[in-house]
Amino acid sequence: SADCIYDEQIHLTNSSIQKDYQLQHSHPVRMAGAAGGDNKVRLTWLFRRLEGLGGIDTKLLWNQIKELCLKTLQVVDGTIPPQPNSFEIFGFDVIITDGLKPLLIEVNACPALARDSDLDADVKEALIRDTIALVDPPAIDRKALSRICKQRLGGKRGGSLEED
Repeated sequence: SADCIYDEQIHLTNSSIQKDYQLQHSHPVRMAGAAGGDNKVRLTWLFRRLEGLGGIDTKLLWNQIKELCLKTLQVVDGTIPPQPNSFEIFGFDVIITDGLKPLLIEVNACPALARDSDLDADVKEALIRDTIALVDPPAIDRKALSRICKQRLGGKRGGSLEED
């Protein structure tokens, strides 16, 4: 609202900066209770709150956010070099206008995965689990790999994962 225009804290989106401020009683994190942590709230809590404000279609809003992220990736598709033996997680910062239009603020190529709160731990550990499941890395015989690495570091020739 116009009353908040001069409140520096309300305009900050970087959680690394926001954590230095004392949260006001009306901050969404205070209202969210266990669904909040540091200066963040669960998306599910935010969507329930939006739905309670007057029937906001959060499924449509979520689809628009996903579409925004997909279009952003399509725009830069040819500029991101392929990495056949790796993957990357991107962090999308999105703001929602009063008219419920999602707007892209920035894309982080290396989003912070530090867990500064219980909420961070829940969300980021689930992200890591889901990412690993999606990537589906092949199973590795760790003992064979260890043996081969020791052989190679010790100057011995030979040793391959296929031999075992």
